[in-house]
Order: sequence, then structure tokens, then C-alpha cells
Amino acid sequence: MGSAVRKALKRDLSPAQHARLLEEGSPDVARILRERFVATQWYPVAGIEELISRPAQMLGRDPLDYARSLGGSVVSEAAGTVGRTVMSLFATPQRVAKHFDSIWQQAYDSGHVEGAYDEARGVLVVERSDWAGHGPLLCMTLLGTILAISDGMNGHRVAAATRTACISEGAPRCRFELRYAPK
Repeated sequence: MGSAVRKALKRDLSPAQHARLLEEGSPDVARILRERFVATQWYPVAGIEELISRPAQMLGRDPLDYARSLGGSVVSEAAGTVGRTVMSLFATPQRVAKHFDSIWQQAYDSGHVEGAYDEARGVLVVERSDWAGHGPLLCMTLLGTILAISDGMNGHRVAAATRTACISEGAPRCRFELRYAPK
């Protein structure tokens, strides 16, 4: 996750904005941008909310939208070219529900994800728990990850996507619901 976020920030920010983020950001932001590994299993990710909100502000973007964008970058980086091709050929809401926890474990280093797909309603429900370093913006990166996977699906498109519960708001688990429609 850390390397994907760093690459996305370098892609999105000008060199001057990136330097300003390092200079004006908290020591935690500088540490995340400079250290080779960011692993929430090893230590808390203090400053990650700032690492999402400050670049969003610099770019004039909504922080929640930018968080979703970063989540999409994480899955793209983790999958690589071959993985993205395989996802576009075989990804369905049913398979995402069945295999999302193993996808999650490859892209992130903590937490548990469960998925269930209701074919009659065309609704995928994804719930996450036990993710160290959790925050409301970091939470939205998961929705971005699911949306990035869904973008390549053959035969399905996301008609609506929302976070319906969040640990940061006192819920026991974060919960996302995505409604699919035929392409």
C-alpha cells in the first residue's frame, strides 16, 4: 500500500507540491513518504489521514474522492499488468465476494474483509474489520479498490456505491454496498 500511495502522489502532485507536502506536513507524513515500507501490522500509520487530505486540498479535490482514487491506485499497483488483465477477464461480483479477502491480503497488510453478493438484488456487500491505523479517509480507499476492480468487469457496471457504516463512526465494522447493473 505504501509504495502505491507514494507513486500516486508523485503522479498527482507537481514536484513543487510534493516538496511542499514534505516540508509543511507533519513528521508522520514525512516518515511515510521517505520510509521504504509502510506496514500497519508493524506500527500505527499516524499521519495517513493527513497524507490523503493535504494532497486533495493541494489539487482542489474532495478528500473522499481522492481517497477512493488512491484505493484504485493500490489495487492497480498490487495487481500489475497481468493481474489487471486477469481481473478484466474473470472478475464478477460473485468472484469478488468470494475472493476479496485474499485480494485484500495482497494489497494491504492487516484487517479482514468479507464479501457477499445477492444476485437477486445485484448488491455486493463488503465488510472490513481489524484494520490497524483506521481513519475515515483511509476507510474510503477500500471503496476505491472495489470500484477499480469493478471497472474492468465484463458484463457488469457499478450503478451505485456507498459506505453504509464505518468503524471511525463507532460501527463494529466498515460496510460498503455496491449495486451492479448489466453493461
